[in-house]
Amino acid sequence: MSRVHKFSNVHYYERQIRALRSLVDRLVESAQVWSQLPSHARFGRLENMGQLQTYFDHIRGGIERGELTSRQVQEFRNLKRLVKDAMGMVKVLKKLDAELLEQERRDSE
Repeated sequence: MSRVHKFSNVHYYERQIRALRSLVDRLVESAQVWSQLPSHARFGRLENMGQLQTYFDHIRGGIERGELTSRQVQEFRNLKRLVKDAMGMVKVLKKLDAELLEQERRDSE
């Protein structure tokens, strides 16, 4: 017997999955031009990318509670590896950002 899901939950997790996919896409795009971005843009993007873990945890919690449809669970499983890689990329970009900030400080002196 299939489980009937509340529409509001299905819609909520659909938005969460879309947001997660969008963040991963934006991270990849940002990484390609990271060293060319001004410091305020890098800061804003790093802050935004901090939401990756939040969305990931929300969706995982919904799976544990059985609130996602089977299609949503499958889509999340497909995204899972990408998100793990993206979280690693965020760490690398934070290090690179710190190096670029230090270089900008030295150049301004």
